[in-house]
Amino acid sequence: NGSTITVRSTRTPGLSIAHHASSCASVPKPNRRLSGEMGSTPVDDLPALSSGSITPNVAHVLTVYLEDAHTKLRIFDEIYDKINLFKRIVNSKFRFKQIEIDKEKGIIVRDENPRTKKIREIPLEKLSSGEQHELVLAYELVFHTSESSLILIDEPEISMHIAWQKKFVPDLLDIIRITGFQAIIATHSPQIIGEHWDITIDLAE
Repeated sequence: NGSTITVRSTRTPGLSIAHHASSCASVPKPNRRLSGEMGSTPVDDLPALSSGSITPNVAHVLTVYLEDAHTKLRIFDEIYDKINLFKRIVNSKFRFKQIEIDKEKGIIVRDENPRTKKIREIPLEKLSSGEQHELVLAYELVFHTSESSLILIDEPEISMHIAWQKKFVPDLLDIIRITGFQAIIATHSPQIIGEHWDITIDLAE
């Protein structure tokens, strides 16, 4: 017997799950979105100005400049959130491995030897089939879906560790929160369903 989970971005009687995710308290976004890993200078490293050195005219010019910079940088907020979510989802499942996003190389996987603590770079094709499956699925859901999409996911538990199966729906809800698509999951795995039996339809009925 199989089961189907329907995950929607709007309220539907008996089948609402993303609604609860979107109603949760939002996480404040940092003002400086591109500092550190994106290559710009961290705010804490900028020189301080004494209050007496800023005249009203200078303050006005700085205000206009900062507002303009904020408007221009705001377009990166969505991709910043998606990159961080993609990294968090994949890194939470990879053991002794971490992915990084490089502006020239793209996705980089690094492996740490638990005994020697040495770090090496691993080609994507050298990952296990389960790791490749998780990487591709997370990438497609985070970056290649839109708000108007209806995603059909058939038996995501294939090649997926039991611990990963338990995280699948919570991770999917996090992705839906920033992309807004809807999803239907067909699964035989009670671990995929987890605590979400209220939105599950048993096909044996």
